[in-house]
Amino acid sequence: MTQDTGTLYWTAPEVLKGRHYSIPADIFSFGIVLTELDTVDVPYSDLQMNQKTFQRKVCNNKLRPKLSDSCPFWFVNLVEKCLAHKPSERPTANEIVDILKCQLFPLDQDA
Repeated sequence: MTQDTGTLYWTAPEVLKGRHYSIPADIFSFGIVLTELDTVDVPYSDLQMNQKTFQRKVCNNKLRPKLSDSCPFWFVNLVEKCLAHKPSERPTANEIVDILKCQLFPLDQDA
């Protein structure tokens, strides 16, 4: 998907469907940003499809951005949680902070 780039790639399924959305939509977008941090590339850059096909696949939970083969398991797990299709299954921002602190600063945890 090299043409028509924009925020569409970072948009949660519920937003694409025109449904009510709230903070979990931002968590989904954050999950997409996490894939960029891992791959150092724009999400879905390896795909060639039009916007309607892209939206349909995302809305039907048939498309996810790729992660690198060297991506740590905990990071893959965090991305998967953030990109959960159902907004209620995505972590809160505080839960994400806890995961990141635990993984990035394991010796600094309060007892």
